[in-house]
Formats: sequence, C-alpha cells, structure tokens
Amino acid sequence: MSDRKLIRLGKSGIEYLDYVWNLYSGCKHKEQGPGPSGAEAKCPPVPCWAEVLIHRHPEFYPDGFAPTFYPEAFLSPLGLKGKGKPLDSARGKRIGVCFMGDLFGDWVNPRKTFPIDLGYAKFDEMLYVTIKNTILKCPRHTFIFLTKNPAGLKAWSPFPDNCHVGFSAWSPESFIEGLRCITQVEAKVKWVSLEPMLDWSEQVAGNAWELLDWVAIGALTGTKKQMMALAPKYPALTPWKLSAKGNRWGLMPPVAWLKNIVGQLDAAGTKVFIKDNLYTWLMEIPHEDLFWEDMSNLRQEFGARESKKASAPDGGSQ
Repeated sequence: MSDRKLIRLGKSGIEYLDYVWNLYSGCKHKEQGPGPSGAEAKCPPVPCWAEVLIHRHPEFYPDGFAPTFYPEAFLSPLGLKGKGKPLDSARGKRIGVCFMGDLFGDWVNPRKTFPIDLGYAKFDEMLYVTIKNTILKCPRHTFIFLTKNPAGLKAWSPFPDNCHVGFSAWSPESFIEGLRCITQVEAKVKWVSLEPMLDWSEQVAGNAWELLDWVAIGALTGTKKQMMALAPKYPALTPWKLSAKGNRWGLMPPVAWLKNIVGQLDAAGTKVFIKDNLYTWLMEIPHEDLFWEDMSNLRQEFGARESKKASAPDGGSQ
C-alpha cells in the first residue's frame, strides 16, 4: 500500500463525513428514462452536483460521467490512520463510499471480477467481496453508503456492521419506495438523505421513521441562475442566497415541512441531521417560525459544525 496510499480517498466537504472513498464514479440514472410509475427516473429533475464536478475536473475523471471503476483505489482505506469524529464510536473516520456516482445502479454487477494487487500477491476477486473485505479490515472506521436506487442494495446484502446504508429521497413517493426497498436489506444502521427536498406536501405515516436510525435533511443548492430557473417549477420553495460572498443559492423548503418531519422523527426516536445549507437559512428566518429552542445543539448530533474544505474534487453534497 505504500506506493498508492489513499488513492481516490480524500477529505470531504460533506458535514457528516470525514473522507470520501471514490473507487467508482459515474451514473446512468437520468439516461435510463422514467421509472415504472411513469415518474421521473431515479434522480430528481434537477442538476446533478456530482456530474458537474466530474466534468469540471477531467484530470481526475478522464471518462467523464460514464460509470468507471478504479481498482487502484479498492484498498485505499487500509492506509488511513488517526483519530476522527465518528458517528457512533470513540475512534475512526466517517467515510462516504462512491459519492461521485451510484455504486448500486442497475448497470453495476457486484459479482464482476477485478484485479487486486497486494504488492506481494496478485489475483482476481469479485467487486462486492473486495469492498466488503476492505471494510472488514477497517473496523475502527464507519463506511457510509448512499444511493438513488435503493432496489440495488439487496444484491449487496448483508453489509458489515460498520456500515451505514442509506438512500436519497426528495418527495414522499421516493421516500416510501426507498423505505420499501431498504427493509429488505441486512444492515445494522439504515438512514435516508432527504436532499434535495423538493416536495413534502403529503403526510408520511409517523411509524415509517422507526425503520431508520438517522435522517439527513438538506435543500437544493446551486448557482443563482440555476435556482431562479428552477423556482417556477417548485413554487412551494423559496430562493435564498446562502453566502455573502460567491454565487451559492438554494431553494428552501417550507418550515411546515420541516416541522412535520422533525416532529415525527422525535416521536420515533430517530436522529436527525440538518445540513448546513438548511441550517444557515433557519438561523436567518424569524425565530417565531421555529419550534426548536437550540438548533445548534439539538439538530446536528453527529459532531460540531466544523468548517471543512475538500482537499480533492470529491467533496460536496448528494
């Protein structure tokens, strides 16, 4: 490992992660077209931040957004040392797996074989075996998985105990479909990323949250031009400038949606993490609209809101 230590494993700008392990990049969800229900494909109809970043850095991603594996990075976490800010243990790092693509897309075959080079030995091994073996050899770290295709998780089940397995949802429909799929997956910790939150006009049964261990909630973000172009499509959302400097804007969901969700999460005993893009906005709107007495202590339970800067073009939000 000495000559390829931490290949494609870099520090992350995502608040609940320390590192991202991008042994794979790319996605085909949008080109696959509408799903079985006739709704949008497995991605929300908004710009994909991962695709934008990948095209911005062709030196790191020469194949663009085409699905690409990087076997040289399969063992990278074995070279990661030192203390971190873990979710649920006294040591280790929080590592997001393949946040620059969807490892669980329909086009990915977990039983495809790849060459493994240990330096002293070379052999071929199936993809899911390689990833699980690497994770099992790093019990001090927490590996966080996220997909927009929760149906694809079952082929990788069971997951090692130091994995958090989750799916993205942006509406009640996508949430219920993801929940149906993840209940069929063997994983010690399950979670959902409600980002970007585009619709929550329909109520979701409160007991649904009991099936999850934690929830992250975030807004749709991008440039002012992108947000203003999308605003007419989502009239319930509020355009908001997120930073005094730069051109970072967001479309903020109604506070009523957040009250509904967080209230049900509290009742279910499920942890909630408010991402910085929503946190910043909530701290600026009139306090009488909030029902949390201390947002900073109560709603970011996975660590302090330390400022992070990605050391490679792998950080962001999904």
